[in-house]
Amino acid sequence: MRKEKIVNMAFYYLFQSTMDEIKIANKCGIQQLRFSLISTLSKP
Repeated sequence: MRKEKIVNMAFYYLFQSTMDEIKIANKCGIQQLRFSLISTLSKP
C-alpha cells in the first residue's frame, strides 16, 4: 500500500469527508505553507 493512500484513508476516517474535499484541503494547505515559507524567507 502506498503511503499517500494510507494518509488519504486516515484523513477520510478522521474527518469522514469525501476524497475530493481532502484533495482540496491538501492543495490549500500546501499553498498556505508555501506562502508562509516565502513570507518568512522574504523578511530581512
